[in-house]
Amino acid sequence: MWTAILECKGDYLYSDTDSVKIINFDKHKKYFDKYNTIITNQLHKAVDILNISEEKLHPKTIKGIEKPLGVWDFDGHYKTFKTLGAKRYMVEYSEDPRNKGDKGKITLTVAGLNKKVAIPYLKQKYGDKIFENFDHNLYIPPTETGKNTHTYIDKEKEGVIEDYQGNIYKYKELSFVHLEAAEYSLKLSKVYRDLILDIQEGNL
Repeated sequence: MWTAILECKGDYLYSDTDSVKIINFDKHKKYFDKYNTIITNQLHKAVDILNISEEKLHPKTIKGIEKPLGVWDFDGHYKTFKTLGAKRYMVEYSEDPRNKGDKGKITLTVAGLNKKVAIPYLKQKYGDKIFENFDHNLYIPPTETGKNTHTYIDKEKEGVIEDYQGNIYKYKELSFVHLEAAEYSLKLSKVYRDLILDIQEGNL
């Protein structure tokens, strides 16, 4: 990832554990292609030495799509990109033909939020102002986060419970976990907010 940042220089916008977001991709395409070739060759040498099947280098998703290990993958071309820090960003895919089924799609990556639940809620609430409202004060109620709070309880409990079909059961547990829908408040650290303000005001 660091080599990609050094390559892209002023075209670099954002990165986290396994990705970089940049502008002017075509200008840097040669770097990504070369890096992928080097990594792929190294992986093939490794499986030969370790006598591992080359199929392991191309695992498939549940939908049968191959995901080669170790290489840069083109996520798509964005019309809009907004980040509020590491693992906190929202994108809108452009109409670029490389986006295929993602054209015009808005998606969200925020640690602790289920985007399949949160995005429909945000679209319904904010409409075409969704990016403006993706900010420091964003609040999502428990029913719309797709997130559960886990409470671990280490004491005995017994009683009677009825399941969704009306069946009655007696239970006695030594310990258990309680799951409860959790709200989400997006709060930025003061250091990060100050950095953004300094950039906006031209102090950096």
